[in-house]
Order: sequence, then structure tokens, then C-alpha cells
Amino acid sequence: MIKYFLVALMGLVFSGFGAWAQPALKEIWESDPRMVLAARNARDVMETVALAVVASDMCKVGDPRPWYDVMLAVDARHAFCVGKDQKWIAMKYPLAKEEEESKKLGMSNTVGTLLFLRAVSARGSRAMDEGPTFCTRQPWKLLLDPEKAPAAEVHAFRRAEPDAQIDVALALMKTVRSLGSDLSWVEKPCDQNFWPAGFVLKK
Repeated sequence: MIKYFLVALMGLVFSGFGAWAQPALKEIWESDPRMVLAARNARDVMETVALAVVASDMCKVGDPRPWYDVMLAVDARHAFCVGKDQKWIAMKYPLAKEEEESKKLGMSNTVGTLLFLRAVSARGSRAMDEGPTFCTRQPWKLLLDPEKAPAAEVHAFRRAEPDAQIDVALALMKTVRSLGSDLSWVEKPCDQNFWPAGFVLKK
């Protein structure tokens, strides 16, 4: 609860930087090579978070809180980097629609929340269209808590679905979840990189 209060407060503080016009953000987006790479990783991370949250809700499995922690960590990182270099605001350049939505909902206007709003809407709609198949086509119990995935169940799934690349999927989920559990990266210098050193998200 305390973390969620702090993020709400962070959104109020961050709103002081929110008056940048879209043309200014567009200029930074197009001229600063840090922005597109950072935003691309952010999109992939938050799409994974949104998928996990949707699966937890629809399939009644796992705990969504560690995944929300990832969103909060990305938000905190964005606010920290903007405080050091306001050019990082430009990560929000393609998210004007989501920023308006976040304002209506009283949510943070930092990049993690904005990308989550975009992704959860798309992932949720897709899952609803799939119906029960959405919950049966993936081993969500294993994927939503990858650190505790029983080796026997992973092995059984690997044998039953050799083309599903369960090990790759588990590694991806572990990588994303670690962003919310190990917060040491949030206040690291961001003059060059937004993400932790050597961060790679293989999908």
C-alpha cells in the first residue's frame, strides 16, 4: 500500500514536467538515440507485465502483485531519470492518448503506467476473443511464478510441447519480474542507459 501511495505522489510531482509540447518531445525522440531503444524495451517489458496481469485475472492463477511491482519500478525509474535529465520525458512521446486516459483515472503519467494502459487494453481484448483457449494454451501457473516453477512440471510440459520453448518463456518472465523485485537499478545513472547494464529481453 505504501508503494502505491508513493507512486501516486510521484505522479503528482512528475506532472510538473508534463507541460512539454508534442513537437518538442518529437524533436528529442528523433534526435536522441537513447529514447527509441529505451522505449522499445519499455514496450516489451510492459506488454509482458500486461499479459501476466490479464492471465492472472482471467485464469484465476498466480499473484499479479509482483507484476504490478515491475510497472511501479519502471515508473520510479522514469521519474528518477527525468529528474536528472528532462529529455527522458520524450519516452512518452508516442503515448499522448494513454496520458489523457491516465489523467482521467488519476494514475501516474510516467512511462510504465502509460505503456501498461496501452498493453493491458490490447491483451485483455485479445484474451476475451480467445475465450477459454487463452487459459489452456499456456502453462500460466509456471509462467506467472517462474522462480518457483516445479522442475517436474516444467519437464513434463517440455516433453508434451517440445516446440513451445518453455525454457525461453520462463527465462523471459524471470527477467521481467526481477525488475520489480531488485530495485537497485532504479536510481543508477541514466546519462546513457535507461535499463540495467546488460539488460536484454529475448522474446
